[in-house]
Amino acid sequence: MGAKYSLLVSLVLTLCLACPGERQHSERGARESPGMPANSEIVLWAWHGAHDLRFLAKRSKADVPVSVAYLARRIAVGEEGLLVQLRSAPLHVPEGFPLTAVVRLEIASSLPADVLESALPELALHLSTAAAEEGVHILQIDFDAPARLRPQYRELLRDARTSLRGGQHLEMTALASWCLDDLWIDEGLVDGVVPMLFEMGPESAAIRSRLRKLARLPAPLCKDQVGVSTTDLMPPLLGARRVFVFAPGAWSARRLEMVEGALEAGHWTNK
Repeated sequence: MGAKYSLLVSLVLTLCLACPGERQHSERGARESPGMPANSEIVLWAWHGAHDLRFLAKRSKADVPVSVAYLARRIAVGEEGLLVQLRSAPLHVPEGFPLTAVVRLEIASSLPADVLESALPELALHLSTAAAEEGVHILQIDFDAPARLRPQYRELLRDARTSLRGGQHLEMTALASWCLDDLWIDEGLVDGVVPMLFEMGPESAAIRSRLRKLARLPAPLCKDQVGVSTTDLMPPLLGARRVFVFAPGAWSARRLEMVEGALEAGHWTNK
């Protein structure tokens, strides 16, 4: 999420998403819509600030499955070493709730490759520590990777995988281009990739046009998941099995209900 996160945090937190007027709360598995396909899962990105998600315990088996991916730490890598910012705001989830721990890596494209190489053992240790936090089933790494530093990123992903406990999975976020043309992620490095289909820069319109023509993303690791944001136009969801949602401010039962309705409809409506 890189430069996105500072912009999104500063956005007005009163964003409201309108639900379709009369949504059916029963037989959700049989619903048909241009948006999120049936039997998909919503993953709430709990980024900055406090989040009380204990309301998720009240959801019934008939509801759309929901899980949580929380920002565990941010790590900036520079020539002077690592600057680590641990999560300080409280995160409350139902007891025993499965979690995805997200580690955001911020590495300047100008950083010498040998400096990043020397930082890899310390970075791997931080990733391992995040994966060991209570309730974590998935470790997700969020980063931008300039082409010249990709060998080091691949090495870091290999190191991160070896440190996971049995049953844990490794995921990463990706630019849309990494799942369309620039397919540099080798299968086996991670268990899944979440293409972030929002704030895609000056090529946004062209990328959205291409996405509308696709049933699935061409990169195998990108086929089952997408990342969207309530602060940007909703892209085609491409039949994703898991839809990650970013929204500024704290998650609540009401906000989740509005997001769920918007995903079913296939578009956001801001009031």
